Amino acid sequence: MARPRTGSIKAAGGVYKLRITVGTDANGKRIQKQTTFKTRAEAEAKLAEILEQENPRSLHELLHRYHDTTRSKRSQRSNNNVQHIIDKHLAPAHRWMVTDINVEHIERLYADIAAAGLSPQTVRHTHHVLAPALRLAVRWGWIDTNPAELVELGPLTRAKVTLPSDEEIFRLLAECNKRGLLGLFVRLALVTGARRGELSALRWPEVDWVNSAITISSSLEDLPGTVVKSPKTAASTRRIGIDPDTLTLLAQHRETTDNDFDYVFGGETPHSPSSWTQKFIRASAAADVKMRLHDLRHWSASALLADRTPVNVVAARLGHARTSTTTDTYGHLLPRDADGALAGVILDRFNGR
Repeated sequence: MARPRTGSIKAAGGVYKLRITVGTDANGKRIQKQTTFKTRAEAEAKLAEILEQENPRSLHELLHRYHDTTRSKRSQRSNNNVQHIIDKHLAPAHRWMVTDINVEHIERLYADIAAAGLSPQTVRHTHHVLAPALRLAVRWGWIDTNPAELVELGPLTRAKVTLPSDEEIFRLLAECNKRGLLGLFVRLALVTGARRGELSALRWPEVDWVNSAITISSSLEDLPGTVVKSPKTAASTRRIGIDPDTLTLLAQHRETTDNDFDYVFGGETPHSPSSWTQKFIRASAAADVKMRLHDLRHWSASALLADRTPVNVVAARLGHARTSTTTDTYGHLLPRDADGALAGVILDRFNGR
């Protein structure tokens, strides 16, 4: 579809003629349309409106207008992720004109992302920003069709979770135990498989002393400042059983606090998730263990699966909305032929230290 590119205004006979170039004919001659206005201001306003609506826009402009338009539908964390994708992964395409983008452009961009060593999941996250932005451009009349709808992403392959050895886990825990509450935080993460934000938001009323369990009902998120919000998904609101030794350690810590409604890890105000990450990084370095705080969650899942715990039970404990998420992430850890006594061995060793 031909689109206006340029325009001019000329005074003639007491009126103002707005002339718009809409394209060229087969001989290369410009095709123009003309409209008459009583005042120059009216003609200028119409010209600005036409050029604003019809001229090609850059992808950079589209992405930021898409982000601003849809911001209210996402959480702050999701908005931060979208902004990161726009600023980093889509940056090489910012100068593209929206009207010029085709399937080849997009697939080459995704190939470059993969060639840079980034994961297939990153490509998908990028696509899930670019595709709806171009869909919005169709609705706005900037383009007629969405080229992203024809892009083939291929199968998603998840990176296999790799786990540290037993010896590394216990060496790390011993180091964390030297660092105040970090030892209890890490132990609870290992026992429950809860996310760091979920443990950061845990309050004393959510500890069931009679039935040895904790309830995950909220999560703490790092923004500028910290914000308590609902867990990641509806399935993330859950009850998780804990062992008697961990419950005893929680009880000992409870004796040091006065307010029944305090956060378990922080008092009247919680410690931020990022502060636990920084403490864990320092403890890991001191223990000479290369491990992320989130890997404690992987460790917990692997112990359950190795002990032949049903996948749906593991998924519920981890707060996964679908069991497919559990099997996709940890399927390679599921026992095949050997007896799965690992979790019992780990728990025995774990509780004895």
